Amino acid sequence: MENIFTKEQKEKMAIMKESREKMEKVKTETRMKMMKVNLGLTAEQSARLEKHHSTMQEKMKALREDKNLNDEQKKKRQKNCIKNNRKNLRLSLQKSSYRK
Repeated sequence: MENIFTKEQKEKMAIMKESREKMEKVKTETRMKMMKVNLGLTAEQSARLEKHHSTMQEKMKALREDKNLNDEQKKKRQKNCIKNNRKNLRLSLQKSSYRK
């Protein structure tokens, strides 16, 4: 893939990637604020959600970058990671908040 793109194209792709990452961060922050308002979350619950979210991001990134796993293994581990995240989310929120 290195030989396909010119230096300028690679630089432009790097800038686009950085821009996407910034936008994703803004979206995540907005979603977290909306959840806090809509669900009436306490500061403690909000902090736990943010911790769960950042942990989940780190785990998923590690799975994507793991060269020792094939695509099928990655999918399976990602599904397990999501399943565990939902379980932790239920434990972090009150029942009424989780249903919303």
